Amino acid sequence: MINCKEIENNLPLYLDNSLSRVDKQTVEEHLKSCPQCAKAFAQLQKTEKLVNNLTEIDPPPWFKQKIMAKVREESEKKNLVQKWFYPLQIKIPVQILPQYLLLCWPFTYTGQERASERGRAFISTGAGYGSPKKSIEGTKNEDISG
Repeated sequence: MINCKEIENNLPLYLDNSLSRVDKQTVEEHLKSCPQCAKAFAQLQKTEKLVNNLTEIDPPPWFKQKIMAKVREESEKKNLVQKWFYPLQIKIPVQILPQYLLLCWPFTYTGQERASERGRAFISTGAGYGSPKKSIEGTKNEDISG
């Protein structure tokens, strides 16, 4: 059994004669038995007649100029964006450089700094990392390496 909501969704198609034969019969039978859907269909028919009877009006002369000015503005905005981001020769480096600077560069700098500190500590003590001797700064080598 089909409900009123499904029939109401099919009413515009029924009015345009776009339903299959079976669906068309189902809508017709439902419209005979349901006064609410029949009323909705009558309102839809009335609306279609009103819309079809509307006359075409000419827009004021300034309307076309205003629309074309907006179109030109949007076109210029797109051109600026295209100049900066659409050629791949520019787009890829522009996207990769900030990512590298934010993600990779701080970690590489920190790693180099740690390596140079370890090297200085190793040289200043004259011993390996596991040695209990103290370095010039007064810290154990184990503290530096760990």
